[in-house]
Amino acid sequence: MSKLGPLILLTHLCLSFSIISSAKAASIQADFETTPIKQGLTDSDDAAYYHHRPNPNDSEILAVSKCDETPSCGGLYVYDLTGTEKQRLDVGKLNNIDTSIIAGETIAFASNREDLGVSVFNRRSGSWQHQGSLATLDEQNRVYEPYGLCSYQNQVAVSSKQGKIYLYRYDGENLDLTQTIDLSEVAAPYDNFIKDVVIKTATAKNKTHKLQKYLKQRFVAEGCVFHQKTGDLYIAQENLGVWRYRTEGITLIKQIQGPYADPENQTFTNDVEGIAIYTRQGRDYLVLSSQGISKILFFEMDQYQLVASNSFYLNDFDPVTETDGVLAVSASSDLYPEGFLVLHDDENQNNDGTLSPANYKIISMSKLSL
Repeated sequence: MSKLGPLILLTHLCLSFSIISSAKAASIQADFETTPIKQGLTDSDDAAYYHHRPNPNDSEILAVSKCDETPSCGGLYVYDLTGTEKQRLDVGKLNNIDTSIIAGETIAFASNREDLGVSVFNRRSGSWQHQGSLATLDEQNRVYEPYGLCSYQNQVAVSSKQGKIYLYRYDGENLDLTQTIDLSEVAAPYDNFIKDVVIKTATAKNKTHKLQKYLKQRFVAEGCVFHQKTGDLYIAQENLGVWRYRTEGITLIKQIQGPYADPENQTFTNDVEGIAIYTRQGRDYLVLSSQGISKILFFEMDQYQLVASNSFYLNDFDPVTETDGVLAVSASSDLYPEGFLVLHDDENQNNDGTLSPANYKIISMSKLSL
């Protein structure tokens, strides 16, 4: 097991503020919404995709509840492509989820903040089964609370709120730690910028009483995604931007403009949460949730230029706000010939202004101009 610290190759691309004026902006209506989760008003987060190879129309959306009101009130939710609930497993407070194909079988991994581990699921006879949770252990063999998660083949990346990313190898029974990325070290050159973002945001939200907590967690990263073609790992550090990690080093490929508390910074701001990769006609796009301004951003992955900045809504009463998890699916189906987008909706509003339990909105990618 190796540790990624300040001595590795650290590359800084000059792409921090290169937001192009030609980026398309639109407000787009969702096609479907999922059945609400059963617990809590805002307790959903990330989502993942199961591809049914014999018939893509039977593919599924895997979603989570991170409810912690009572023991095991959170868990896994399985939806069809129109958002209808098919299955629910109450297995604890799940935060992020992803899928991998290992030896021809689809495995789902989810960070379980109740069990302090990674919950493992497989699909047998048309339904998902929980195989149990594997403890998340750091380089000192100490258990920590998992936060963000993403996977690629038998690799699983898990983040902590202290700004560390742990890379594990899954052998079918265990998680073996192979690498640690410490963002407090690799992001040290940007620390003054990060602190300024945290302080301004806490002030704007009238949460200065929590400032010390926020400062302790200022290197936190939740969203991550592996590029399925290259194995590169992309990490969304909430108060700085997006890192790309590959074996030869780590690169800050996109820096935020600043805190969304600053009115001039309304394109790529802090609170970078969900991250995904979408492919259309052979071209790859990095998809980011800029949670503070309720925008979903699309960056082309050659020069990481912004090509689209969109907001979404179900109807006049229910805009998609403060999206945490974002799922971008490139696979085609009858409903979604160019794939689809799944967005966590922080507030699931009814027509009378009241709130229902949180859910996800589903959008055909055919509606997006890229």
